[in-house]
Amino acid sequence: MVGLSNMADATSAPSDKPKQVIATLLLERPAAPDYRLLAERIGKPLEFNLDMALTHKPEFPMVLAAGGDLIMGLRVDAPFSWSVESMAQFAYWWPDAIKDVARNTSFVTLACSWSRYSRLDAHIRHLVLVRELVEQLPVIGVIWGSVLVQPVSSRRNSIACKSASFRSRFGS
Repeated sequence: MVGLSNMADATSAPSDKPKQVIATLLLERPAAPDYRLLAERIGKPLEFNLDMALTHKPEFPMVLAAGGDLIMGLRVDAPFSWSVESMAQFAYWWPDAIKDVARNTSFVTLACSWSRYSRLDAHIRHLVLVRELVEQLPVIGVIWGSVLVQPVSSRRNSIACKSASFRSRFGS
């Protein structure tokens, strides 16, 4: 019995390992990043293993060495199936969030622990990665923890569509 008690204690003890920073990109259609461009634009600040990044096939899964850790990315070619209503209700800047996100046909989950960095620095590094992927992929929205975010490129498209609609209805 003593052994079982020790096992339970070992499994419930908090780990010293840093937790993964995870973000999910909701895509309008399946797509893959240009790893060469990714390496050129953010490889140095994120400490990519440039040889590995430059020879990565233009597809998922994504496996990149960065700063002593591995960035893992997996694309699922199916709509994101979890409800985003609880997240969207607080996205007051994005009133059409639920309708827009419903257009996703694919999603990418990115994870890395960024173990050599503080949690703040880890999240900043992950944000740099996500921002670059938003530039390259047809991203509708980003889920970061329990927050739904609308990428700037989607916001511009939404504003452009609304502006065109306004002009067609009321003239310029």
